[in-house]
Amino acid sequence: MSEPALENAELLALVAAREERLTHAAAMLSAEPHVLGVFLGGSLAAGSGDAFSDIDLRVVVESEHHSDFVERRLDIPRNWPGFVFNEWMPGTQHCVSHFEPFGKVDIFYLDAARMSASPWYGLPNRVLHDPKGFLKSLF
Repeated sequence: MSEPALENAELLALVAAREERLTHAAAMLSAEPHVLGVFLGGSLAAGSGDAFSDIDLRVVVESEHHSDFVERRLDIPRNWPGFVFNEWMPGTQHCVSHFEPFGKVDIFYLDAARMSASPWYGLPNRVLHDPKGFLKSLF
């Protein structure tokens, strides 16, 4: 017997929870003094996401503090509402965090000194934090 389809109200609740999670994550990351920028990529930035789409965050960090963020990548999302667990690979600069209800946040920590203008940044993205215009110079 197959699982029943989610009702519209349940789908709307997933979207609302994801938006709250995105708002919270952006606020927490933007409050970090060594973060130069935060932007959203993937289907949500492109406007093609659905209720099950994950949040693809890119966090640009001052070069001298980048390794600290990579070391803390598993701890940073642990204090966000609904946190369940992290998944990661050793030696990577990102973390995939899972949240209730049924949500996922992929966070990539980028070293500002290694960033330069690129066609990759021409893909849909949505800037969430850029106080010094660092991202504006790349996009």
